[in-house]
Amino acid sequence: MDSNNAKSQLAEEFRVIKRPLVNNIQGAENNGINRSNLILICSSLPGEGKTFVSINLALSIANERDKSVLLIDADVEKPGVAKQLGIDNSRGLIEYLEDDRVTFSDILLKTDLPNLSIITAGKRHKYSTELLSSQRMYLFAEEVSRRYKDRIVIFDSPPLLVATQAQILAELVGQVVLVIAAEVTPQSVVNESVSKLSNCDVVMTLLNKTRKEIDIYGHNYSYGKYGHF
Repeated sequence: MDSNNAKSQLAEEFRVIKRPLVNNIQGAENNGINRSNLILICSSLPGEGKTFVSINLALSIANERDKSVLLIDADVEKPGVAKQLGIDNSRGLIEYLEDDRVTFSDILLKTDLPNLSIITAGKRHKYSTELLSSQRMYLFAEEVSRRYKDRIVIFDSPPLLVATQAQILAELVGQVVLVIAAEVTPQSVVNESVSKLSNCDVVMTLLNKTRKEIDIYGHNYSYGKYGHF
């Protein structure tokens, strides 16, 4: 498959992925999902492709005319968004949570896409878990959820079974996407992750890295097997 066809197929697959998430946001008043416009992308273990999914989902939604997207790198121990996008990670979420003098606008990065903004993870911090579970983080989530009704916020989370931060973040959002590496992640591991997300309003699963579909930049991705637990 040539590069253009691969990119076109990838774009189409993310159109399929985003639709139930966007539909849940649009029907939030009727379906009772709290903070439905806050979406957490996580995995059980490292290397399952959650950051790839976070970035491409954000790009796909940002291409819609009536939607704006804020992509937040909340994997504060091993941030990947800034690295993959080639942007500065010198000031981000950790600085905001640590210092009351740092404002939202101080850490918000605009991109070439008018509808896409980014907040990086910021510096490493030995008390990152405490910062993510702080009242300031809760108020931050409330603020980004309510201030702009047309904004969808995507958090790239640490892996669920490696760090406690993911469970903390899951309590702040209305929707969770659990990325699963096909034919790699054991069912028992997936079940353990799902149990940790049992209190979340919506948990969707995304089967990633199957061997049957398209090859993008040396990695196999399939997003067709997308469902609910």
